[in-house]
Amino acid sequence: MSRAARAGLLSLALGALAGPALAQVEPAPPAPVEDADRPRAPRRAGPRLSAFVGGTLAAAGSGFEGQRRFTEFAEEGRIDADYARETGPGFELGLEYALGRHFGLAASFNLLSRSVSSTYTASIPHPLFLGKPRPASGSADGLSYQERAFHFDLLFRSERGRLRYAAFAGPSHVRVESDLLEPLQYRQAYPFDAVEVTAVPRASARAGAFGFNVGAELDLRFGHRLGAGMLVRYHQVRTELPQTTEDVVKVDAGGLQVGLGLRITVW
Repeated sequence: MSRAARAGLLSLALGALAGPALAQVEPAPPAPVEDADRPRAPRRAGPRLSAFVGGTLAAAGSGFEGQRRFTEFAEEGRIDADYARETGPGFELGLEYALGRHFGLAASFNLLSRSVSSTYTASIPHPLFLGKPRPASGSADGLSYQERAFHFDLLFRSERGRLRYAAFAGPSHVRVESDLLEPLQYRQAYPFDAVEVTAVPRASARAGAFGFNVGAELDLRFGHRLGAGMLVRYHQVRTELPQTTEDVVKVDAGGLQVGLGLRITVW
């Protein structure tokens, strides 16, 4: 047998032996796709615009003083009054817009009503003698007092699960409307050395001014759209209530308030 024939037979034999082995080799699985190459689902954005609707309460009573001068029998008289404001309920409506993950802007309107009582001392001119005023004193209850406040705040917030908490501060504008005591109505008889008070008139005065507010809030979400909210705010605004004379009554409006309500996601 020639050399070429022997080489051909050897090649055929090697091919027959290697064929079954190669047939048993399975193809390698495709390489896994790296996590970095996988497309990521877009992160769900938090609420951009939310509203707060609830009630508030003035947490502490406070007071202010006033003086009212008048002219009677060609002489100046005066009534000095101490006004005491009780705690009272209020209503709040606010909007909050998120600038990013932690910062936002907020604007809110607060309406607060409080009952006011007053004690007074008066000096009433004498109809017959100059420089001999007649004293009178007493009290008056049921005076009305109301504050309309607008708050504009920058807030910092954070979240942990369903809880969201924030701190805020900014300017406030408060408009105050309050009853103030007017000159007394009285009876007198000769020799006119004493008077008997028959009525304590009152007149409403109003004024507005700018001040500041600071506070914090805590929200608990029930779902994507609804949650419960609690806020604590302190604000202070000094106003001057005008009277029919040149006298003004200086009032420190505001104070400490607490509120409870609903937080509603608008967008």
